[in-house]
Amino acid sequence: AGLRAPRQSHRYSGRTSMNAGVNVHEPRQPQEVDSGLAYSMEGIPLAQASPLNTNNWSPGWNSNEAINKFQQEIDGPLKQGMPGVLLFDDGVFAATLPRFSENPATAAEPLAKGAVLAVRQPCIFGSDTRANQSPSLQSRFTAAKVQMHPDTAAEKGLGNRVRIQLGQQSIVLPVILKTEVPKDVLVVPDVPWITDAFLLSALPCAVTVEAAHD
Repeated sequence: AGLRAPRQSHRYSGRTSMNAGVNVHEPRQPQEVDSGLAYSMEGIPLAQASPLNTNNWSPGWNSNEAINKFQQEIDGPLKQGMPGVLLFDDGVFAATLPRFSENPATAAEPLAKGAVLAVRQPCIFGSDTRANQSPSLQSRFTAAKVQMHPDTAAEKGLGNRVRIQLGQQSIVLPVILKTEVPKDVLVVPDVPWITDAFLLSALPCAVTVEAAHD
């Protein structure tokens, strides 16, 4: 019937007040010219069979809980058919688009000998101050470990544990070696039991690392 598939769910009516503090008149939504989607709540009803579903919703089911209502079988193809075709095989797309266009450690000022660029990594469980007060979420906390490229660890003679030095502060943490991490970069999890002992608010910055045997 010429209707587009709405990008916004039927519960997105709060958009009328999102910018009310600036202007009570709701600005016009962006106009889509390249697809069958619309920046709107109006269009093909969610319950209607359409290959361009942007939200999963069914009475009594919310979000991804409702995905089975749109599939021919659990984890099977969509009832209304697939909306597109596969353009890239697994691995091909990732190989053509590297995660980093350049090493962030070398893009900034040169690092001193023995130093690496430490960056923070938000965690699903542990990075939210208020959520950390929940016993159920605390049960999901995992041991804090830093991440580093294997070549960086080898060049600096690091073992399974590393001492990180930032000014007068230092902390010892286990190390996980991952090739996905750029060289000369240290990924530090943003969790309270590190924040209390180490000045995470200063990151990203250069820190000194050395093997820890204690």
